[in-house]
Amino acid sequence: LAITFLQGSLLFTLAAGVASIDTHSRVTRALTKWPNAIGGFLFVIGTYCGYVELINAGQDGTRRVWLWPRWRRLTRVVDWDSTIGSISYFVGAILFEVGPVHDVLPDWGQPAYVEVICHACTFGGGVLFLVGGVCEVTHNCVWGTATVRDPVYWVSVCNCVGGILFFFGGTACFWFRWVEGFAEFEQVNYFVGSGLFAIGSVLLVVMWRANSFGMTLLRQVNLALQIGGRVRTGVTRGTPGVAVMTDGVEADEEVAGQ
Repeated sequence: LAITFLQGSLLFTLAAGVASIDTHSRVTRALTKWPNAIGGFLFVIGTYCGYVELINAGQDGTRRVWLWPRWRRLTRVVDWDSTIGSISYFVGAILFEVGPVHDVLPDWGQPAYVEVICHACTFGGGVLFLVGGVCEVTHNCVWGTATVRDPVYWVSVCNCVGGILFFFGGTACFWFRWVEGFAEFEQVNYFVGSGLFAIGSVLLVVMWRANSFGMTLLRQVNLALQIGGRVRTGVTRGTPGVAVMTDGVEADEEVAGQ
């Protein structure tokens, strides 16, 4: 998850940086179309991995869910911002990939409404990236206990600000379509936002190395692993949370509901 985010964000940063300097030459088009398409595909893979981790929370380990979970059970196990954030990132990455894929396809004289659909998908992807970033901040920095000393704090902030910039970049085609310089405004937002996503991805690797496998939207798993032991997510004593097996004893009271 962290590696695909890092690779995708670096490709986005390359493409947006080149496009912000020159938007008309053939070299620019070559250095933006394929990096955008590949970077978007890597983002889809990374967000799907996060979505799979979410929907398998509460499973007993014998059955793996890949697409559609039992939502009623899932909402009893994880927080609302975890669910909304993971789904927003996954769906947003899919929508955002529509435009880059369209750009690398041969021009067969598609009707004008195809371009409108691509712009709408880009805008929708930016909105959902913004929602996902806000959910990360609320999950870790508002309702959670993360401080400026924790990597997850800065990952959440970088992703949230990056989501805001992607939102502004996605709206550029509507707000500045008839204003000179709108393309540069769009690409600068994508360039800075992608750079922040790259910084956040590096810190995600740091979290992974520290066994914080819950990443930014399943802080319960991170808290459980800090205690040490075998993690089990589910409803314990009527409260959704994470239970940890330490020395053969289930210490669910330590982390349940966190």
